[in-house]
Amino acid sequence: MALGAVVTIRGQDARDTFRQSMALGAAIRFFPVFLAASWYSKRMGDLLKKIESPADVRKLSTGQLETLAEEIRQFILVSLSKTGGHLSSNLGVVELTLALHKVFDFKKDKLLWDVGHQCYTHKIITGRKDKFAFLRQAEGVSGFPNPEESKYDQFVVGHAGTSVATAIGMALGQHQQNKSDKIVAIVGDASIVNGVSFEALNNLGLVKRQLLIVLNDNSSSVSPILARSSRSTATLSTSLQMSENLLPSRSFAVYLYSRTAITPPSHL
Repeated sequence: MALGAVVTIRGQDARDTFRQSMALGAAIRFFPVFLAASWYSKRMGDLLKKIESPADVRKLSTGQLETLAEEIRQFILVSLSKTGGHLSSNLGVVELTLALHKVFDFKKDKLLWDVGHQCYTHKIITGRKDKFAFLRQAEGVSGFPNPEESKYDQFVVGHAGTSVATAIGMALGQHQQNKSDKIVAIVGDASIVNGVSFEALNNLGLVKRQLLIVLNDNSSSVSPILARSSRSTATLSTSLQMSENLLPSRSFAVYLYSRTAITPPSHL
């Protein structure tokens, strides 16, 4: 009995020790996350600190949006200096992302990213900025869209060139279901030259309802642009503003975008 009692006591001690070790391990693991999040929070601009969702963005004036864009750009620079990530392509899409979130409600409307690594501003204003201290790490956020993180992300996508085809599928599906959610696809960083993108563009005639495709030709790609197609699309843009020059249609529109503050047409 004595031996049995000792074994029981030691077993309980072992379980207690295990629980304490697990608690300590969790504390050690997440304490750096807390410190980093606190450090990043102190480096956020005053306006960015108040942005918890796109609903907050839609309340801002044009002047405030310009201020927010600059604060987000500085936040991305600070974040990526610590974690790494796609810098240029995200610095070049800040205003575009804010403009689209200002006009559309992507809680119900659909926003597709192509390529996915342009989504940092989108993630920052959809409730994930505090996790950027661990961008592309287990405790932080993915460098690409991920619906497990947020309802504002439609699906996991990286370097694909699939947004136009997916947008067409969504548009046709919603047409069959008599739904009217807006659909927006952002195509940038040379994704438009993928074969699947060209095939999808050829099938746009199937769409008989709203569909907006933004060709993000903002000169902020990962590497220098040398392809002949880039020079061809450049001739379509008549100014630094959005230009409805590519594939005009009553049911869909494709816009060229350069890195300036923009106001998309209300009918889209």
